[in-house]
Amino acid sequence: MARHLQIHGQNSDMLSSLITTLDHLKNASVTRHRETINMRNCVSLTHFIVSPIRANYFLANQPCISPVDYDAVMQHIILYPPPCQVQTQLIKIFDTWLSQVARILSTTTKKEYRTWHASQWALSGRWHGCNYFARLALHEVGAYSSVILETIHVDRANEREGNFESEYIYEKAARWVEGSNGAVRLVTIALISQDPLIPWTSPLLPGWNPASRSHDWGISPNQIIHSSIDTIATNITSQDKTSSARIGVDLYFATASCPNHRGYAEHVWNGVFCANGHLLPADWNSVASNFALSQIFSEATTTSHQGTAALDELRIPVNDLRTTLPRAVTMDRFAQAEFIARDAQQVVKQWRAQGLPTV
Repeated sequence: MARHLQIHGQNSDMLSSLITTLDHLKNASVTRHRETINMRNCVSLTHFIVSPIRANYFLANQPCISPVDYDAVMQHIILYPPPCQVQTQLIKIFDTWLSQVARILSTTTKKEYRTWHASQWALSGRWHGCNYFARLALHEVGAYSSVILETIHVDRANEREGNFESEYIYEKAARWVEGSNGAVRLVTIALISQDPLIPWTSPLLPGWNPASRSHDWGISPNQIIHSSIDTIATNITSQDKTSSARIGVDLYFATASCPNHRGYAEHVWNGVFCANGHLLPADWNSVASNFALSQIFSEATTTSHQGTAALDELRIPVNDLRTTLPRAVTMDRFAQAEFIARDAQQVVKQWRAQGLPTV
């Protein structure tokens, strides 16, 4: 965790320039920029230092800001991207699953459990001062969270440069356990990796670089400027669906033993999808797990054999993952194509504004 999360590209540099104080996190321009730059990676705002007292007071009184973590060790704010379609679907799947867990625990323990979306939690003990964001949490009402869902997104094209988000999220999982006095029993890490759609360019543009990692997608500059975003995105995704691009979804479970072996969690599910959303056959998805929730909720199992049986039957929602993620994958690829289309139109407009030929 001593290594900072890297800020990806000019768009993230722009985002950093918009945020130089805590109050800037409240600005509508920050939220708007996050939603329009195809932000997919965490951004560590290393250019300004925030004390734990200031950060925690601010986060306790500003519940409507974009999701962030506060790392008290580095004294930095870490800004999260909006969830992509695959992440959104994963949150829905696990909300349904954890809602079932909540009903079982509420019945067997006579205490009220519920799920909670997009919440902030202050850590204690060794990690006192840290304040972490959770996409989804299961908790007993009035108590600390028991289960946390973390989702991160990485591009396979950047794997050789090192995966800082993945490195960070495993350390964060260990801190959840250590900084909650053992209240957090399970951290589910959903790691989404993919071959990204590459930007549009054209050999007809004066600034064309044949060595750049880009593609004309079979669309000329003239077509770009005279077509709608939807038309361009549809053209791009129709080609992308026949490509060799792969999208992977891996689920890891980190339990109470996580702090003893940082960087490791049990691999409980793997799905590999084609760009058209097709889930590749079982030999691509060989991970299997016998994980049972009764292993971590002893209060339910000691008071009720029925509770133990119910938790044991409530296995990882593999069927929901297999049946609903394909559509989320295709929706996410189209959303990426829309960003490419907007950027392409902007490039062509800039060249035309300079009086340079684009056809």
